[in-house]
Formats: sequence, structure tokens, C-alpha cells
Amino acid sequence: MNPQIKPDQIKGLGLAVASCVVFGGVGWIGWSALQEALGEAQAFAERKSVPRVAAAVGHPGGAAKISQETRELANLNQTARQRLEATVRTWQDSWRETSGEGEDWSTDPGKWKDKLIETRSTFLQQSRESNGGVRVSFPDDFYLSLGQFQQKSPSPAEVPDLARQLMVARRLIEILILAKRDAKEAYPTPCLFRTLERIDSAPEQEAGLKPPPGRPAPPKSSLARMTFRLQIDSSPEVLFEFVRGLEKDPWLFLIQELVVENEQTQFPSRSEIRKKFESPNQTNPEPGNAAVRPKLLEVLAGKEKVQSTLQIESIGWPRPVSPPSSSRP
Repeated sequence: MNPQIKPDQIKGLGLAVASCVVFGGVGWIGWSALQEALGEAQAFAERKSVPRVAAAVGHPGGAAKISQETRELANLNQTARQRLEATVRTWQDSWRETSGEGEDWSTDPGKWKDKLIETRSTFLQQSRESNGGVRVSFPDDFYLSLGQFQQKSPSPAEVPDLARQLMVARRLIEILILAKRDAKEAYPTPCLFRTLERIDSAPEQEAGLKPPPGRPAPPKSSLARMTFRLQIDSSPEVLFEFVRGLEKDPWLFLIQELVVENEQTQFPSRSEIRKKFESPNQTNPEPGNAAVRPKLLEVLAGKEKVQSTLQIESIGWPRPVSPPSSSRP
């Protein structure tokens, strides 16, 4: 005989099943948390096996000290990353200015030629209007290392690279002009911008540099490098200020080579100094004459001109090209 199940019994059975499900889920969650805690405990035990960590943990307050040092290290790492990102962002911004991004003259041959003529005229006019103490003089054939385009215009394919060459040449001259203005010269010395030439290695030479057999070729750099050789005549103070200006400039310049020559290869003889020191009406100057001392100092220490040759590399840091976002059909 089949006993008849009452409604109250059905409700009790449902509650029992629901309770099993709930307690089973809670048990599964608890088991997962227990497994995670066991994993952390195992990792901590492994770290304790390291002598330095074990000694720190065993010391009173050692665990708190490790936690504090970890936070400080994380903050230091974040600060360093932020500074690096800010520096790289400055180089990326200067790349836009160097390459003339978004400007017509950086793609159009005629407008680029106008930009070159305008830049040259500006420097020559600025030199003529400056007084002798801060003037930077230029030779007659001054053309910002782009004299080959004095009688012709470049092709459209050449313009993007030449746009950057023009901007870098202009920047180098501007830094020199500021150096002459800001240098603390006890005896102002004429500053002459002699030559500027681009000396990048030829593509065929770069192609000949192959890696040794069995070694993979190095990855191609995304940086845009451009090297110049610059020759100037100036006082030592102006040269020092120029080198410091290159270092502090937001554009990325690297000095690869610096050769300095003094036009006075040997110290002048005593008779030569005496001729320059003595005035026509004063053949026998009295010792200690205050009016004569500045002339002597000028002969011995002033107007000492150095001829400097610098090889400078300009590095462009373009922004990375973001991959195109894929869209679902």
C-alpha cells in the first residue's frame, strides 16, 4: 500500500533540499577562501625560507617594516615612472615642432624654400642689429647647412626630412645666440659661426653593417637620428654656455665629439707683451700704475679665442603609432 504524502511533508522536503543547496554553496565559498589562504600561507612560508626575509620577520616589528618598505618602493617606482613619462612626453612634443607636423612648409617644396630664406634672413638681420658684445657673426655663405638648395627647390619626397634638418639647424644657432648673450665674459670676444654640415652616414654604409653569422639582426630603432658638425670661434665662456644650453634644451641633443683649439699655440714672448702693453707716449710705465693694469690683463687674459668643433646628434622621439581598433561587423 502506497502511503499518501501530505502537503506539509512536501514543504518540509523542499526546505531540506534548499538548505542543502545553500549550505553547499557556503561550504564551497569557504573552501575556496581556505584554499586561497593556504596558498598565501605557503608563499609566505617560502619567503621565510630566504635568510634575510626570515630574519626580518622573526624580529619584533619586522613584518610591519617590510610592509612599509614595500609601500615606499612602490611609491618610488611610481614617481620614477611618472618622471620618465614626462621626459619622454617632452621629447615627443619637440618632435612635432622639429618635423613641422601639421604645417604646410613641411610638405610643400615651395613653402619650405620660403621658410629657409626667411630663417636665414632673420639670423643675418639679428646679427647686424646686435651690438658687439652679444653679436654672433655669420660667414658670407651662411645657409644653415642647406646651401645646395640656394638655386633650386627640393622634390616633394625630400621635404619631410629637410624640414627637420632646417628646424634642428635653426635650434642649434638659437642656442649659440643665447649662449653669447648669457655668457659672463670678463673680456668680450667676437663669436663667429663658421660652418654647419649634416654628416649622417649614407644608407648604403648602414646596409653594409651586417650582424655576425648566427646572430639575429638588431631590431630597427623607431628613433629619428640626425648628426651635425658645427664649428665656431668664441671665448671659452661662450663655449661652456653653449654646451650647457644643449644639455638643458628640451630637444634631445647628444654631444658625440668636442675638439677645442686655442689660436694662441704658445704663450707670447715678453717683448711682444711689452709692445702691446706700452702706450706710444709711455715707454717706461711706472710699476703699479692703475691706469695701465687693465691693458695688461687684457693682453694676458682677455680676447682669448678658441676654435671649437662639435659633433652633435639630434634624436627625434616620435609618438608610437597606435594600432587600428578592430570593430566587429
